[in-house]
Amino acid sequence: MRSCQSLIRIVVPALLAFGVLSGVRNAAAADDESASSEPSDKPSDDGKGDSSGEGAVKKSTDAKAAVETPKELSGHRGGRLALALHGGYGTGAAQHLGVGGRAGWHLGDLFYAGATGTYFFGSQESASAFGETTTYARRSIAFGGEIGIEVNATPELFLRPVVGLGMALARLELCTANCDSTTNVRALMSPGILGGYRLGAAYVGADVHYVVVFAEPNSSGAVVTAVLGLDLGV
Repeated sequence: MRSCQSLIRIVVPALLAFGVLSGVRNAAAADDESASSEPSDKPSDDGKGDSSGEGAVKKSTDAKAAVETPKELSGHRGGRLALALHGGYGTGAAQHLGVGGRAGWHLGDLFYAGATGTYFFGSQESASAFGETTTYARRSIAFGGEIGIEVNATPELFLRPVVGLGMALARLELCTANCDSTTNVRALMSPGILGGYRLGAAYVGADVHYVVVFAEPNSSGAVVTAVLGLDLGV
């Protein structure tokens, strides 16, 4: 009996103390939940950061648009590599049908510098004398550098007057009973103008120039070519 009373004296106060502690802990938890559920009128720092970030992005976009708009309206396409293929016809006896290509670099908004080359298939003619027929076959290759300017009439339409300096290989082949050939290397000058229309990065156009091959009149003449090119912006 005494042992039971002693046990009761120990257990009951312990249970009472445990109940009091549990009540205090539950009350504190309830206060925390009510505090967290209340709406806050103060904007969070993250919200401020997002808002200011969106404003900064918008200002940056507006500034970029303000800078690029005049560029597009003016047709500015400076600082780019230009590649093209061309084919056409020359009036010289060593020209006639020709094909070739060119590559150049646009220096800023206006100036152009590049290189060009054309292979001319030439022509062939025959002459008879003293019972023998001689066949003359002429062909040539023209290549060199060119410099000029490019003027934009509209953002799509442009004109490019150039002056070219280079070399020409003029070949003459004579055949009677046997064939013999000679190839002369001559300096050339070639002023001309290219007119083109842009289709995105590509362009199509026509080129008219006059090739003057010094001391080689058969390789000289007016040349008209169709041009298909590509501008690679840098």
